[in-house]
Amino acid sequence: MLIKFIFLADLEARKYLGHPISSLQYEKNQKGPFDKAIYPALENLKQSGQVMEEVIEYPSGIRGSQYSMTAPPQPITMDRATEAILAYTLRAYSQHNLTNLLDVVYDTEPMLEVESAPHGTPIPMQLVDNQMKVAHSGVDLERVLLAEFEVAQGKTVPWEQLRGELLGHSC
Repeated sequence: MLIKFIFLADLEARKYLGHPISSLQYEKNQKGPFDKAIYPALENLKQSGQVMEEVIEYPSGIRGSQYSMTAPPQPITMDRATEAILAYTLRAYSQHNLTNLLDVVYDTEPMLEVESAPHGTPIPMQLVDNQMKVAHSGVDLERVLLAEFEVAQGKTVPWEQLRGELLGHSC
């Protein structure tokens, strides 16, 4: 499930920001999008004592790994847009079981594009780059979040100036 969450976070990031959050390069696999680069990352987390791996057997008989945190996560510095996308992804999908999560993943535009392709085919994540920015008339998520922060700090600008900045042009 972990790689499916990362896939969905990368998908949302591409829609809003035009680039992924992770460095994973997904390919079609019998169990959905996959990149074997996840293994060294998980091994590093295990070796550092941040996560514990437990091998489990699913009702289907397939064995897999379940990871759990062994200590509070260490603070990570990230920009507001990345944080917002990760928070959204967790809120939207954390209650899904594996079957439901796979339904969501398989119904995404990049996965539908490779539906009949053989395993190992690269998944064209770039298909969704900037979709939401375009759908919202060029509104930039990073700029919206910065403006929200500035308002919370008491910094304001006239509406016409803000509108122009959000849409990427002067009024």
